[in-house]
Amino acid sequence: MKILEENIKKSKEYIEQFRNSEYLKLWRKFTWEDFANNYLEKIKERIKNNDKTAKYLLYTIYKNNYKLMLHPIFPYITEYIYQQVI
Repeated sequence: MKILEENIKKSKEYIEQFRNSEYLKLWRKFTWEDFANNYLEKIKERIKNNDKTAKYLLYTIYKNNYKLMLHPIFPYITEYIYQQVI
């Protein structure tokens, strides 16, 4: 997913430059606007029909959201959740 790759690159820059506000805005926009409103609505039927490709992509996006969006801000909480879920 091109948007995910671009966000990963931007988020690394924001973290290195201590631009936490922009970092959080970037991941909030991706999670709610790009992912939830657009992509998730498009693949909902594919997931219901047990499409393994759609499920794998959904898993990859969730995993990256945990690692990149929340972990730099809440490291101990996200580590615990990651160990329980992933």
